[in-house]
Amino acid sequence: MQTNFVSYVTLSILSLLFSCCAKSVINSATVKNSAKSLASSNWVLYQYQTTTMVNPQQRNDTLIFTTDKIYSWNHSSASYSLIDNQSGVLHLTLENTPFGNLSGTMPNNFTSAKEIIGAPFSPLLAGNTQTYNLWFKQIN
Repeated sequence: MQTNFVSYVTLSILSLLFSCCAKSVINSATVKNSAKSLASSNWVLYQYQTTTMVNPQQRNDTLIFTTDKIYSWNHSSASYSLIDNQSGVLHLTLENTPFGNLSGTMPNNFTSAKEIIGAPFSPLLAGNTQTYNLWFKQIN
């Protein structure tokens, strides 16, 4: 009985030592998906189109990106994320837009081009299959 107890304690201590001293492993998926930021940039949504519209509709909505996670859409603050998956596209998610929470992909050079032309965004709400093509221009 005492031998089992000593073995158990020894294994427990070794287990603790190895778990606290183990180095974290960074795999390729961790390196590939990295957060980007639109902080300190201002954009205007100047038109949009849904799959049911023949022609795009004009808009004049201002988006101000204040930090790497917070932006405002016409002075209404919300969260956003911009993820670079290293495949030539960026994945942008915007919360609390007039169209709901949206997510879309765009070329990774859109910040240098200072424009997004008709990028498709989809609602994050399950069951909503509406796609919004959005046109943005950077204004600063």
